[in-house]
Amino acid sequence: MKTMSVNIESPYNERAALTDNSRPQYYYVYGSVEGDDHEEPEDHDPELEDSLFGEQLVTTDHEDEVPSRDERDVPHVVITNGKNPRKRKIARCCPYRIGLVPISLLIVTGVILILIVLPKEREPMRAYGFVPYTHVDRMDYGDAVEDIISMDLFHPTLISETKPRAFKFPFPTGAFWTNLIMPTEDDGLSLPIVVYPYAYKWADYGLQLSYPAAHRTVNSTGIHDAFKPDITIAMKEESRNRYVTKFDPLSVTLRFVSTTESKWETSLVQGTPYSTIKVLSSTPVFTSLTTFKSIQCPGPDKEMFNDFTDSDADDEGSRRRRLFGVCSIDESDEKKTTIRGVQFIFKSAEGLSWIMFSSEPMILEIDPEERTTIKASSKFTGVIRLAHIPTNSPDEKATDSDASTGLRRLIYHAGVYPTGCHVSWDFHSQSSSNSGSSSSSQTTANKGRQATVSFTFTTQTMLDTTHLPSEAAKQLLMLALPHHVEKLPSTDLLKPKKFDLTFRCIKGKMTPVVGSTWTYTEPLLDIGLDSGFKEVDDNVHEILLEQIDDDMGQLLPTTAENIYGFGKQIARLAQLTHIAKRIHKEGEHGNGFLTGVPEKGTALLANYLEMFLSSQVTDKLLFDSNLGGLVSSNGLQDTEEDFGNGRYNDHHFHYGYILYACAIMGKLDPSFLDRFGPNVDAIFYDVAHPLNGDASEVQPISLFFPLARHKSWFDGHSYATGLFPFATGKLQESSSEAINCYFGAYAWSLVRHSNVHIDSDMTDFARLLLSMEIRSAKTYWQMVPPTALGVPGSAGVYDPEFEEQYMAGNVGMLDVTAKTWLGDDPLHVHMNNLLPLTAVTAATFDPDYVRYQYPYLMKYCDDIEMTYKGYLVALHAIINATEAWKEAQDLSSWELETSLSKSEVLYWITQRPSFSNASLDLDDFDDSDDDESAYCESHPKCTEVTGTCCPTKDFVYLSCCD
Repeated sequence: MKTMSVNIESPYNERAALTDNSRPQYYYVYGSVEGDDHEEPEDHDPELEDSLFGEQLVTTDHEDEVPSRDERDVPHVVITNGKNPRKRKIARCCPYRIGLVPISLLIVTGVILILIVLPKEREPMRAYGFVPYTHVDRMDYGDAVEDIISMDLFHPTLISETKPRAFKFPFPTGAFWTNLIMPTEDDGLSLPIVVYPYAYKWADYGLQLSYPAAHRTVNSTGIHDAFKPDITIAMKEESRNRYVTKFDPLSVTLRFVSTTESKWETSLVQGTPYSTIKVLSSTPVFTSLTTFKSIQCPGPDKEMFNDFTDSDADDEGSRRRRLFGVCSIDESDEKKTTIRGVQFIFKSAEGLSWIMFSSEPMILEIDPEERTTIKASSKFTGVIRLAHIPTNSPDEKATDSDASTGLRRLIYHAGVYPTGCHVSWDFHSQSSSNSGSSSSSQTTANKGRQATVSFTFTTQTMLDTTHLPSEAAKQLLMLALPHHVEKLPSTDLLKPKKFDLTFRCIKGKMTPVVGSTWTYTEPLLDIGLDSGFKEVDDNVHEILLEQIDDDMGQLLPTTAENIYGFGKQIARLAQLTHIAKRIHKEGEHGNGFLTGVPEKGTALLANYLEMFLSSQVTDKLLFDSNLGGLVSSNGLQDTEEDFGNGRYNDHHFHYGYILYACAIMGKLDPSFLDRFGPNVDAIFYDVAHPLNGDASEVQPISLFFPLARHKSWFDGHSYATGLFPFATGKLQESSSEAINCYFGAYAWSLVRHSNVHIDSDMTDFARLLLSMEIRSAKTYWQMVPPTALGVPGSAGVYDPEFEEQYMAGNVGMLDVTAKTWLGDDPLHVHMNNLLPLTAVTAATFDPDYVRYQYPYLMKYCDDIEMTYKGYLVALHAIINATEAWKEAQDLSSWELETSLSKSEVLYWITQRPSFSNASLDLDDFDDSDDDESAYCESHPKCTEVTGTCCPTKDFVYLSCCD
């Protein structure tokens, strides 16, 4: 076949001139990026390789059969960047004869060791991390791992043979891909997972691919990207098994196995504009959602760009258009249209365009009448990549390679693809040259510390073997989210002029990035338990102490409460005690000040925390030995209890309050660290563990917790959902409670490691999680519409109509709404993303934002319920503390939201920059609060009882209350 060059200019002007016998520069050869003279090590054993790689897809174990124990011990090796795989050397047993005496000694020694070990029934549990809570097996509570996770969807090499562990790694319950491995009732078809900008479902028959942004609906209360199977990728050969074979914080790899010699796999990596599959001796089949409107061969010439449905193609020459070396279309057979080549463009009836690349020439066939399925004419071995081509204009010029720089880029960079990603971070002192920040929230941050965060994508290439791995990796094309773009070097980003296509996801526009390594700097917030003490009038101090003393008498924790409620209550008591201690320590007091309030609070706090950490409460913590994590006893016994805590929902919401309380307790009484440090450490590690990001990193001595359970390293923020399937993927409601978790973790680490070094890696890691969460909350939750800013278009990441809500209530991977589980009341939505009130609230809510937010809320607050009134007053204090002080006098502590008290609101107000002693009329201060309504005597049916009844000191309302 004669080869014809196509004049598509390389974006880097490095393309060599094509000869008649050469392939186009953007045609990539699948295979190793090493030279042909590459030598294998002498001990190379291909049977130990368990991946699809190199110039061929190497068959490994008998994946169509149930593997034996020996086969399961074979490690999963992935070749990346052309490097050689690590080999596992199998020790041969006893190659030499051993005398009878040594054998006898060995037998006796073995018997003694067995006798020593047998009585210690709990000893194996200790190896799972020395977690000082009761270790349990989920099966004993009626919620076995097999009821939650389809274990057969994991490659046998990932399953643990050491019981009771289910896997060789602590399970990443917050991973973006968990929908894939949870049982469904839809004939084995999973719910979707989101791998920006795409979404996927899988079943035994194949993989469904969707570009959700193409199916978007927008209204004033939400943006919804629907999953529709735009293209289903399958093989003619029926799959007998499918597995998750590996994962890391940004990717998951799936494999479909027909026989040992016929299989295919895909690595789903966050941010890739392509969907990539590696195929071994299988016949690809592509099915449209409805029909394929056309198939095209990419090229610059209009005539060459015609498709097989062109009504003007009457003559034989036109019906056999060819772009030799790229694509040719043959319509001479009325029963089928044949397409030969390595690059193809499909258009669906829904108006979506896709470009497909193959590492080796393919022959595709389609029925010109039915047009629902495109299939290969024979078995294929190699790599196939699919990319959606977003349409930027009604005339769809995006599919014209001469007109679109974006399409030319998709073609140019198609030869390098990611197979995974290593996330790393490094902490160091900040230089004075980049210590400034445009964000006012950072003025209390970054006193010399910052983190460098890196995403290092592992890559493989379809380039010729003459190219070096380092050169190939530099050509990796990925897509970044808005919060990445804010920090990535501008030199790494492709400007619109160089990439005119716009990929979108629920988080807005995605920006193209070239290179296999992303590195950006994240300033570390340095705020401590307080943002600094502001001196106020002694009379104000006395008012605060009187209110704290009163609140301590009526707002004590309840040991029968669920773990979330107890966490809020204990954090409230901790902050009351902390404020009292802070006032006494820093203030200069007269004889009128109450004495003993800090000591009273410290004693109460110590008592309640000791009960909780010693499991002397109703809803105690247990260590899940199967999956690796702390769960509540109520949540484990009933999956609907504790908001799904037993299946790893909302752990960061629940445990953040407890970590905050323990940090204050440790600061007040250092002996608490000695007595309960390991207990609190375990809670810390459940939500902020710095290790175990993928299966290969797990070490036998490592604590059996996953890496930062809820944090999505690509999204920048956390997701609250655990092992419950959701049709919109992962989601999170309260950004502020997620922030509170990492503030609590940071505060605990600060106190815990203060005697070692204040800038320990553990403390900095907690600060990194905190700083990332705050920045993401400002990007994806807080909104100011363009109408308020007086500028055209959208100033944020969302549609202007939705930005009129000023706050997102729920951020998912396929939708974002101005709603909470409690409803769509704007006050609920906003206050749910404000609570709790701590020092870090000031770093989360900038005055510049609140000046827009607060007036908006007041339009809906004619009759404010007391539950959230305290938070609304606290929000007002950010921009007008003097007025907020006056409003706070009407607050009633026992009617406020559980995590808040009147004392905390008053103290918060006094610490705002706009608070002024001179403007206060302290004579108007009502210190009676709500005591009279709480006393038994105020309720006719409670006359036989004395003290407080409505509620009691344990916050319980007696039946006699009105």
